[in-house]
Amino acid sequence: MDTIPILTTLDRNYLPQLQVLLCSLHVNNPADNFSLWLLHSDIEEKEFSGLRSQCERYGYSFFPVQYPNKEMYYRLLAPFLLPGEIKRILYLDPDILVINPLRPLWETDMEGRLFAAAAHTGKTELLNSVNKLRVGPGQASYNSGVLLMALKAGRQDISP
Repeated sequence: MDTIPILTTLDRNYLPQLQVLLCSLHVNNPADNFSLWLLHSDIEEKEFSGLRSQCERYGYSFFPVQYPNKEMYYRLLAPFLLPGEIKRILYLDPDILVINPLRPLWETDMEGRLFAAAAHTGKTELLNSVNKLRVGPGQASYNSGVLLMALKAGRQDISP
């Protein structure tokens, strides 16, 4: 099976949450291998020691990429901040728990789309109602904390 690249963006305050995310990823996806791409602006190398050890224990590759500016915009610029050989990546906010296998999401046919995101439906229907009040009727709301991103298409269709 191919390695699933995971992208996350954060500042040093979210390093402990990222370690919880990685643990949940490992526990709930034991048959899969992941590479972790971490975009940040000012985390020192020594601060990654716990994260590096954890990735080594799980057999995951770890690639911190330092880039100036605000971390919150990195996911939108990922096609231009990550190496060109990465054609697709799964973005996860560092403070989420992975409770299901990610392979079905990873293998989603994006049909020429740049992003695939989850809408709040089913058990989260209450949240969907709140979001409709927040963004207005008739407007779609998506969870931007979990995004499947077509980086190759983004490099072609997005102007940085």
